[in-house]
Amino acid sequence: HLIASLAGEHHGTMAVNLLSKLDVEASSPELCAQLLNVARDPVKARIASHIRELTFSIVWWINQVPAWMCSANSLKALAECSGDLKLRLADDLIALCHLVEIRYPDQKRDIGRALRNARDGEHILALRDSLHARLVDKIPFPSPPVAANDRLQPITSARMMRVEANHMRNCIGSLAWSVLNGSCYFYRWDGAEPATVCLAKETSG
Repeated sequence: HLIASLAGEHHGTMAVNLLSKLDVEASSPELCAQLLNVARDPVKARIASHIRELTFSIVWWINQVPAWMCSANSLKALAECSGDLKLRLADDLIALCHLVEIRYPDQKRDIGRALRNARDGEHILALRDSLHARLVDKIPFPSPPVAANDRLQPITSARMMRVEANHMRNCIGSLAWSVLNGSCYFYRWDGAEPATVCLAKETSG
């Protein structure tokens, strides 16, 4: 009765089932509270019920990401990531999911399937990068703040940024979002010494 009252009248049986999958020695009040939260979501609860043993990391992840990208496979793969990597990956995946839900809901099924079928932690990391690049490539860049001239050419797409990064061996290939949110803009300098130029927006505007 206590578990039913905590999880909600209609979720008590599922909550008991999920709690039985916890490692008793590793369980804690925080972990139990997170798992009760999962039990209240019918989709996430069903996914969790297919996992033989629920660890703290798996329960943490299933509370972070939307149900449409969750599966037993993806949660186990995500659970391989720990420490600072776990927090960065969580931020990246949440941002990716928000981008899909807000701007590209038609891509949700394909992207969800790719993430749900992840083999391991390394596969999740590779998917994060490739899927994000695929979506960002669809978003048009804003107009360049400084017009082009004979030597200074604006880099006007995420794909062009990756080409420039490979050519100049720098890191701008992963910074397309900084251009899209208006923080900066990149140019190719075709002078005697070729260079990548960054124009950054001052905090004062």
